[in-house]
Amino acid sequence: MSVNLQASFKVGKYKGFWLLRAPDSKIFGTGSEGNIPFWVQIVVKR
Repeated sequence: MSVNLQASFKVGKYKGFWLLRAPDSKIFGTGSEGNIPFWVQIVVKR
């Protein structure tokens, strides 16, 4: 799986959270019960 993301042009720290949907329509994430969102954090410096 890959996800294309686009950063803001504004300087700052950004964090996004996602749950995913499987082909059978079940929603899942991380953790022992699969209910914790995946996340990404980026820092825009200039």
